[in-house]
Amino acid sequence: MLKIKFIVLGVPTEKFYAEGCKEYLKRLTAHAKVTEIQLKEAYLPKGPNNAEIVSALEKEAEMIEKELKILMSFIKLLH
Repeated sequence: MLKIKFIVLGVPTEKFYAEGCKEYLKRLTAHAKVTEIQLKEAYLPKGPNNAEIVSALEKEAEMIEKELKILMSFIKLLH
């Protein structure tokens, strides 16, 4: 069976999006084993400047890379 892993930052803020994600995952489970990993969004103050935005994006990228560590190792082996 196919395995799919979703890495998600935060949770949907709108009910419509949350319901859509739930329905999509429900439909996928008929065809694959689905795993969802929710990561916490990096904190941003109100009215962030460019440096704060870049810093938050870098923190989020680090969290995603940590989750993808095994996959990245496998990709390196293929090349």
